[in-house]
Amino acid sequence: MRLLVLVRLLVLVRLLVLVRPLVLVPLLVRLLVPLLVLVRLLVLVPLLVRLLVLVPLLVLVRLLVLVPLLVRLLVPSAGASAGAGASAGAGASAGASVLVRLLVLVPLLVLVLVPLLVRLLVPLLVPLLVLVPLLVLVLMRLLRRLMWVMSLTRFEQETELVCCSVRLRRVSAWGL
Repeated sequence: MRLLVLVRLLVLVRLLVLVRPLVLVPLLVRLLVPLLVLVRLLVLVPLLVRLLVLVPLLVLVRLLVLVPLLVRLLVPSAGASAGAGASAGAGASAGASVLVRLLVLVPLLVLVLVPLLVRLLVPLLVPLLVLVPLLVLVLMRLLRRLMWVMSLTRFEQETELVCCSVRLRRVSAWGL
C-alpha cells in the first residue's frame, strides 16, 4: 500500500513538470480520492469494531447486573410475604411496598438505560455522519454525469467514448 502511494506521488511529481495545470487538477483529484477513502476507512473500522463487538458486550454486562437487581426489587421475599399475609393491614403495606420499589426502580432504570442507549446510538450515528455525505457526493456526481451524457447527441456520445478510451490508454502508458 505504501509502495502504491509512493509510486503515485512520483508520477504526480513527473506530471507536475510535464502537464499543464488544467489537465493536472483532475489527475490530482483522481490520485487523492483513494487516499481520502483510505482515511475514511481508518476512521470507520474502529467504529464498526466498537459497534459490533464492544457495545453488545457492554449491553450484556449491564443486563446481567440489572436483571437480578430487578428481580430482587420486584419479587417480594418469602418471609416478608408471609408476615404481610398474617397481618390485618397487609393490603396497605403491600401497596406501600410496591410504591417504594417503583420509586427505587424508576431512577435505577433511568440511570442504567439512558447511558446504555447513548452508547448504542452514538456509534450508529457517527458512521452515518461520515457515510451519508460521501454517498450524496457520489450520487450527485453520477447524476450530473448522467444528465450530461443524456444531453449529448449520439455522435457526441460516441466521440466522448473514443476520447475516454484514448485518455485511459494515455494514463495506462504513464503507469498510473
